[in-house]
Amino acid sequence: MRNILCAFLLMALFGNFSCAKKEDDKRIKITYQTMETLPEQRKALEELVAEFERLHPEIHVEVLTSTTSFQKLSIQIAGGNAPDVFYYVSDRLPALAHKGIVMDLSPSVDINDLNQYFDKTVDSCKVDGKIYCMPFHFSTDVLFYNKDLFDKDGVECPSDKWTWDDFLAVAQKLTKKENGRVMQYGALQPRPLLLIKSFGGECFDKEMTRCTLNSPETKKALEFIIDMDKKYGVAPSAAAIKDMERMDGVDMFSTGRVAMLLGRTFMLSEFRKLKSFSWDIAPVPSGVREYSRLAVGGNCISTTTKHPKEAMEFVKYYSGKGASDIIARSGNCVPAVKETAYSDKFLYPPPKNIKYFVDSIEYSETDNPGLDMWEEFYQRIVQDNIDKILCEVVSVEDGMKKMEKEGTEMLKNEK
Repeated sequence: MRNILCAFLLMALFGNFSCAKKEDDKRIKITYQTMETLPEQRKALEELVAEFERLHPEIHVEVLTSTTSFQKLSIQIAGGNAPDVFYYVSDRLPALAHKGIVMDLSPSVDINDLNQYFDKTVDSCKVDGKIYCMPFHFSTDVLFYNKDLFDKDGVECPSDKWTWDDFLAVAQKLTKKENGRVMQYGALQPRPLLLIKSFGGECFDKEMTRCTLNSPETKKALEFIIDMDKKYGVAPSAAAIKDMERMDGVDMFSTGRVAMLLGRTFMLSEFRKLKSFSWDIAPVPSGVREYSRLAVGGNCISTTTKHPKEAMEFVKYYSGKGASDIIARSGNCVPAVKETAYSDKFLYPPPKNIKYFVDSIEYSETDNPGLDMWEEFYQRIVQDNIDKILCEVVSVEDGMKKMEKEGTEMLKNEK
């Protein structure tokens, strides 16, 4: 009985201690949600949050991660349970801003502080002239290439003078077949919208009244992609890639099955793990113009947050120089802070020509011209119809007509 009494006293003691400790935690808690879940990203985020909490001991940040963050966020918003702060990308921003889901951060941002960022990253985070997202990194298109395969065949490596004709010619040289079977592809197909814009095509007219994808430029771009597979056999079809791929050509490039890949900056952290061959990057080949897609990542604050001041402190820190230096070391995307992007915190090999990641912002543009319905336009009208064209379900001409009709109708609904 005495032992039992002691046990109860100990339990009560520790129970009261636990409660007291919990009650003593006077910190304000904010939630932060992100879809950046790669090991390098998580490690950098842990370090960043720890440093923020050291500088702001009155605030505790609870990190929530989800690989389906955009879908999860939609459910949370609908249920009135959005996180205080969340990672978002610029192409999707207009819809949230116009629906009043994210705070206008402009009143809390010193205009002089914005000078530390690349202008295009700030501009892409604005809707109707107001800042709804604080940028902290960006991604562009670049040409990854297997240097060992180029050297083995005595082929000159890509340069910043390359055109799409150069790209195709080298892809033919580096495609290897045995008994009629492709053992090594020269390249993977470029993203259709990347090629369309490089060839001079546009999604809409300047007045934003009509979809203009039914054009000679679009036709030339799509026929180029089709010819890479059907005529020259230098790139597998999109359907074939889905059967043997994990993510956007990363597996095929990593295993040496393809010599060139038009990829994105976020692939850098993955390819830095490669030990089996040497690789490098070059700018996207030029068509009628130089073009690369600019995607900016940053943080938004929910209008339903109960702690806007503390949320803003976290957002400003996350986009500041100190946090930027931490993020840069992860090798995931280019820091939006110019000083960090051009420092050895980000600019270290591999690849040798890593500076192209940063310089490419000069000719990069965001895909979305400011539409709330951009995701629907891109997924349902552009991607779905182009997939049917490339899989020969419909002709190029019929597919382009359908895109023009559906895109123009969507613009009417947007207004």
